[in-house]
Amino acid sequence: MTHPDSHQPYRHYSPTPRGLFHPTGPLPSGRQDPDRLPVRPRSPSTEQNWLGTLGLVLGVMAFPVALDVSSLMGFLLGLAAMLFSSLGKIRANNLTADNRSMSSAGLLLGGTTVLLTVILYLVAQS
Repeated sequence: MTHPDSHQPYRHYSPTPRGLFHPTGPLPSGRQDPDRLPVRPRSPSTEQNWLGTLGLVLGVMAFPVALDVSSLMGFLLGLAAMLFSSLGKIRANNLTADNRSMSSAGLLLGGTTVLLTVILYLVAQS
């Protein structure tokens, strides 16, 4: 493979996060290209993963509680699931946690439960 600006072959290749390869090191002109500088990946801390996990657990608990036991308890559990999942998602976006999908699932379950309890309450009142 050759550099687009010259006919000199690339000397070094390093894998990128997507599995593609890109050249590293100086350009043929001798200056550094910012896209080719080696980057140290940020490793997410596992200290703040509990927010997304708690949001998912509360979301899983809230759904059957809303259907079976009490709509108020399901509503409150759904709100708590949405709160903790939102905080977990913020932490995952800031790379201080690595469980973004768990936070998303907890947010979806919590929101569905809150919506379901409101609908069940309105149906029961009419």
